[in-house]
Amino acid sequence: LKVYEQVRSQEIPIRQLGDGDTIPFGDVNIRVLQTLSPDFSGNNESALLMVELGQRRFLFASDIQMASQKRLVAEQADLRADILQYPHHGYNRMQQPFLTAVGPELVIVTSLSSAANGAELLREKGIEFHYTNRGIVKMTTDGNVWVVERLE
Repeated sequence: LKVYEQVRSQEIPIRQLGDGDTIPFGDVNIRVLQTLSPDFSGNNESALLMVELGQRRFLFASDIQMASQKRLVAEQADLRADILQYPHHGYNRMQQPFLTAVGPELVIVTSLSSAANGAELLREKGIEFHYTNRGIVKMTTDGNVWVVERLE
């Protein structure tokens, strides 16, 4: 609530987004994916963001856990992305059907490598991954090709 009060006091507009909403940002399109259910709470209701530029896509999977991953796959959501931010900082093993639906070439794990257990699955599948605690991972695209650099 304090965040909302601060934002409102600065007269910054607030817009509530949900599943299927889009955020235009120049040539970039950002689409919200969200699974809501009376059975879900907390992390499983997190909104995912699909960022698209040309033919390239990056899926920010926020903190979704097993139930939400299963629901997105069951609903046949368009999850395909070149790069995936590992759900819930890599602390929980990602569901294989979810990983298959996304089909990433690169995964970003936003946690300390020693604390995360998500790397095991990525190694098994031969998917390249980077932890963000080892320096900045800079990703740029022209909509056709990704350039990924680790800045340490």
